[in-house]
Amino acid sequence: MNREKAKRLVESAHEVGLQAGKSVECQTMVVAGGGKGYIVPDGPCGFAYVNIKPANSNVAKAMIEILGARKSDYYGGVLLSVHEFNQSVTRKGAYARAFAKVLLKSGVKKVYSWSRLD
Repeated sequence: MNREKAKRLVESAHEVGLQAGKSVECQTMVVAGGGKGYIVPDGPCGFAYVNIKPANSNVAKAMIEILGARKSDYYGGVLLSVHEFNQSVTRKGAYARAFAKVLLKSGVKKVYSWSRLD
């Protein structure tokens, strides 16, 4: 895939991810303690990521250039940390899964997404 097509693909995956994160239904979380209570409408806090291999592919380079992804010594390839949606692991996870799905459908073979609670 050439460089310009890779950039368009990453931009498209980002838009699909944003839409998925905005439209996913979150389970409200209630945090209580010390005589106080807080309602967190976007649910539990956490992190989500998209990993793509190899790091020298045009898609990986576009993720670095457009979205600020980084090369990953631990996982290999390039790692995109989802920064959208404040602390909502539900929304971040939906973004990461949708983003990865767009890349997989376009023929990128080594794409992984995951999320974890904080």
